[in-house]
Amino acid sequence: EALAGTTAAIDVPGSIGTAASRRARIETAYDAIHERSSALFASMWNGLASIPAVTLYGPAPTSAPGAPRAPTVAFTVKGVDSSVVATRLAAEGGVFVSNGRFYAATLAERMGVSRSGWVRAGCACYTTGGEVERLVRGVRAISS
Repeated sequence: EALAGTTAAIDVPGSIGTAASRRARIETAYDAIHERSSALFASMWNGLASIPAVTLYGPAPTSAPGAPRAPTVAFTVKGVDSSVVATRLAAEGGVFVSNGRFYAATLAERMGVSRSGWVRAGCACYTTGGEVERLVRGVRAISS
């Protein structure tokens, strides 16, 4: 059973790949997943960056083309506690984000967000463009 389950777990991502061998299918699948999540993340970053009350933390997705970067952003909304942002996004838009200091209390203190922390959002292989739009729309409403 374990071997059959392991094989299936490998073949699922490989099923979206486009190559002859299993290894090459998996590689092309992960390349496609990365390309898609990078595009969604750029849309998320740019949407949030267009909101005057939002401060983004971390390197922009285009700051080092080709460099590995997790499709996750930390941000604050001026004058709004991160827990309020997270709660309102969930209640009003069905968008679920994390908030807090994420075990980085010293960094939060040095960056001036130690009381509230950050809001953190990211893109996964199952994230849709509509979800990114709902996040940006929700943050825009909260910030106004």
